[in-house]
Amino acid sequence: ANQIMKGWLEERRSGALPNPIAIAVTVGDLSFARDSQDHLVMMGAFHLWLPEPAENPMDTTVMRESLAGIDPDDFAGSFVSPDDRSSVRTATTNRIVTNITELALSYSRTLLESGRSPEAYEMLTWAEQFENNTILGPVLSEQIEPLKETARQQME
Repeated sequence: ANQIMKGWLEERRSGALPNPIAIAVTVGDLSFARDSQDHLVMMGAFHLWLPEPAENPMDTTVMRESLAGIDPDDFAGSFVSPDDRSSVRTATTNRIVTNITELALSYSRTLLESGRSPEAYEMLTWAEQFENNTILGPVLSEQIEPLKETARQQME
């Protein structure tokens, strides 16, 4: 997979690949782009790779707008039909909701770093409620609670 990504990055740099390269926020290991980490910008639930180094690694306006438009009820049910015979889709498709929770966590961390703890706490509470509403239930609660505690401490 790393070789494929490196090849795509080279093709994108040279102009041979016209399509943008977007990487889900749930991809934890971005080591394939080690030489171009500074080219990634978080644009909602994905990182966008830019041919030139990015001025800011996170577009917080896009992140906030992406989250503001989400209705948690839209993610309450399964994304796979009960008639779907694909074991891969059946086993993994519902995990797509973690992209949204990861985005909320990243945005909250950014808010905390900039001293905006009340907003971070509000976003983390939303993320917690969002997760509890999804078919997967609380997947990232172990990451949410310490961030909420940090926000509480900063607000004191």
